[in-house]
Amino acid sequence: MTPRTSAPRSTLRLTGAAVIAACLALVGACSGGGKGKSTGEQEESPLSAYFSDLFGEQDLAKANAKQLQAEEAVARCMAEEGFEYTPVDYSALSETLEESTPEDDTRSREWAEKNGYGYSIAIDGEEPEGLAEFTDPNSDYINSLTESEQIAYYEALYGPSSEAEFETPPLSEQGCYGAAQSEVHGDGSEAFYESEEVDAFNEAITALEEEISGDPRQAKIDAAWASCMADAGMDGYASPDEASEDFANRTNAFWETLDWEALGPDEQPEPDPDLQKAERATAVADFDCKEKVGYQAAHDKIRFAKESEFIKTHQAELEALKDAYRKVGL
Repeated sequence: MTPRTSAPRSTLRLTGAAVIAACLALVGACSGGGKGKSTGEQEESPLSAYFSDLFGEQDLAKANAKQLQAEEAVARCMAEEGFEYTPVDYSALSETLEESTPEDDTRSREWAEKNGYGYSIAIDGEEPEGLAEFTDPNSDYINSLTESEQIAYYEALYGPSSEAEFETPPLSEQGCYGAAQSEVHGDGSEAFYESEEVDAFNEAITALEEEISGDPRQAKIDAAWASCMADAGMDGYASPDEASEDFANRTNAFWETLDWEALGPDEQPEPDPDLQKAERATAVADFDCKEKVGYQAAHDKIRFAKESEFIKTHQAELEALKDAYRKVGL
């Protein structure tokens, strides 16, 4: 079987640090799920504002430069392993995607009508312009290899496959990619994301999210939303998060049960039209009900108050986290 592209795995691994940084800066978006989509501009949350000094626009250029350095290091390492590798410049892709997919687009009714929550529809939906134009410069070379050579190629690039599905192995076990990350970023970045400061922050954020979800005011607005959804024929969801997660799970199940071996080398899987239709209908009803009950404003009022109190209570720990981040130089 010929892999269709090497880009997805590379992209996920290479942007891991950026995702964590974004989660620190936009904690509501990372943990709020369905609560984050509505019309109009959203006011910056207290935690997002608190961490904004760490993640300015100048950091994107710095991160892109380091990522390209890592790609060049990967190429040198792969050559030593006997393989060709062309460094991938992801900076143009990320900039194009930012321009082609404005944040407000994903909070519009029109977006929901076309894309649902962005799960099952992504199987055959139109890709953002930048993604559609992106071509992995290594694809032709990879496709020229035999199946056994491809297996050896990916093992050299990423290290041996991990038995633990959701555990990321240390950089030393991640092949040329891990070696390149160590060379460019040093061991400090890995140590930071496994540090006591980050662990403490994650635990505190989890507790904060549970406190927000358990607030009686949140339960009241969730109930109003659920009643509206039931009236629209979408009964069974207690909150927007449940609706979104339902289609994420159903889409994952689609991929997990797909018989990839039965597909030809250039054949794409047929999407489930019933699942796509249901996702679009649910996402639109979700949007309309949020608008009807004033969901976003009510949720933000609760979140912002809780986050402000969180910052006061955890001031020392948050400053320690910021200091640790700066010392690593991410």
